[in-house]
Amino acid sequence: MLKIAWHPAVRGGDSNLDAIRLWDAETGAPIGEPLRGHAKAVRTIAFSPDGEIIVSGSEDETVRRWNSETGARIGEPMKGHVGTVFTVAFSPDGELLASGGEDKAIRLWDAKTGGLRQTLKGHNGAVRSVAFSPDGKILISGSDDTTIRWWDPKTGAPIGEPLKGHAGAVLAVAFSPDGRLLASGSEDRTILLWNVEDRTPMREPLIGHNGSVTAVSFSPSGSVLASGSGDSTIRLWDVGSGVFIWELPDDHSSVNCVAFSRQGDLLASGYQGATIRLWDTQAGALIWDPLESGTASVGVGVLSARGNSPSSASDSKTVPPWVSEAEARLGEPLKGHYHLVTTVAFSPDGKLIASGSSDKTILLWDAKNGVPVGRPIRGHDGGIATVTFSPDGKLLASGSEDRTVRLWDAETRTTITEPLIGHDDSVNAVVFSPGGKILASGSEDQTIRLWDTETGAPLGEPLRGHVDPVVTVDFSPDGRLIASGSEDAILLWDGETMALLRQHPTSIDVQNILFLPDNQLMVHHHDGSTTLFDSPTLQISEREATTGHHTINDFLLSSRELTLAPQGQWTTFLSKRFLWLPANYWSEIFHGWGPESTITLIRLCRGILVFAHEHNLFIFDVSRALAH
Repeated sequence: MLKIAWHPAVRGGDSNLDAIRLWDAETGAPIGEPLRGHAKAVRTIAFSPDGEIIVSGSEDETVRRWNSETGARIGEPMKGHVGTVFTVAFSPDGELLASGGEDKAIRLWDAKTGGLRQTLKGHNGAVRSVAFSPDGKILISGSDDTTIRWWDPKTGAPIGEPLKGHAGAVLAVAFSPDGRLLASGSEDRTILLWNVEDRTPMREPLIGHNGSVTAVSFSPSGSVLASGSGDSTIRLWDVGSGVFIWELPDDHSSVNCVAFSRQGDLLASGYQGATIRLWDTQAGALIWDPLESGTASVGVGVLSARGNSPSSASDSKTVPPWVSEAEARLGEPLKGHYHLVTTVAFSPDGKLIASGSSDKTILLWDAKNGVPVGRPIRGHDGGIATVTFSPDGKLLASGSEDRTVRLWDAETRTTITEPLIGHDDSVNAVVFSPGGKILASGSEDQTIRLWDTETGAPLGEPLRGHVDPVVTVDFSPDGRLIASGSEDAILLWDGETMALLRQHPTSIDVQNILFLPDNQLMVHHHDGSTTLFDSPTLQISEREATTGHHTINDFLLSSRELTLAPQGQWTTFLSKRFLWLPANYWSEIFHGWGPESTITLIRLCRGILVFAHEHNLFIFDVSRALAH
């Protein structure tokens, strides 16, 4: 069973301030009666590593132990502090208990007997936070004196000089699961990440909170850091890059604590607004409505043994999903091309991925496992600029720098017509009509051409109107309209008469256009932004995008291939961040976003995300994240 414990923080005048309560994370129901025994307000709690014992520190100057199953007190109060006990922590083996308080001292206790082993002195201010390293060889303490001190818990001796970097009291400290990093949160509103080996900050402070940072916690993988603040927010940070991932919704009260479950899929937060919240970290969704403590404020929530995940999550979609390290990548990078991958396309059923390269070849891949399907498709005399499948998945069309368009049998990978010749420059875009009988192609020669897919014959004269190369083309769902985009403009054509209907100049280069099911036109720009247009007026839409599906995520999981844009470690959709990947994936693909990195494209279809970078493809299954 997953348990969450809370204690009420000081707000005065409430007889329940000395109580601790346990909650069942699956149901949100309280477990048993409140744990009572302290004479004054409880300020801190912690679970033992095995989850069997709860320890609490109080304004009554004592530390108490409790049986987490029965709620019974264990032994007598542990006395020694003079003033409030602000922080407690177990050693990884559960043998030691550390406590810090208003008296500027840290005390080490025998967790089994409750006997005092040592008193550690050195801070010049109240000790606000303590934490053991994962191997138990180091104890860290943060203080009102703005320093972090290192101690040998075996001898009680200080290790080296205090760490100095914060400009305010150090209110929270936490080690990464591998023990290589230390996170500290401060009254100065910043978070510092320290290299444990050389005891130096690994980068500039993480800045974003508008209040004191009161809590920090690493995910079990160590790739994500959660921080809570007096500004009422919880922030998630990518540890590898220091990039802000997202912010969880405001509770309008100070966050006193944050803690991940052992699998990292749940995050608990406690607030001074008398509530506890439990979050699904895969979706950023609220699992529980806030649990009301019935007291003045909630001070700490700590997760113990993991147990089963809740069976369902909230319908809240205010926070985008992110993909955990455990679920996303499908195998190693797909290697087969020898030069830059310039284009990818999904088959309508999502089972195949076609990739084209400047090496003049087209490769087909199994989207489920990344295995190549057959030999490379050859025939073009120049690099492949664009590929697309017909609506029934039986045909594959390609456009090339050799100025031709080719039609292939997707199963046999052989040509079905002679090359389609007519453009005077590289072919940048190809798209089938909804019925598959017509193929449209856009070219560097500033024209769009239409072709009969059965015979390969051209249909009518080229469509002229662009003054820059045509980079993207699409048919409306009913086939009555054709939209085309270039660096400077979007044009709308009559699909039957081929007459130019509307044009809309744009100051931002167009990357891709896509008709939505309701005939709105979605335009992706090179800067990652998106514009929606009403058709056939080609006026900027004042409406939200409607996809013809129940939710936008249903559309993201549909068979329609979508073009996405990168923004830091995010991919964006409709100009909004909607999907985040951990740093190790991005570093493999983009090598830290260095100036030499080339992001060819990002495509999404049926929950499969494909990145093309240099001559490799990277495939991710993000369906679980999008389904939340």
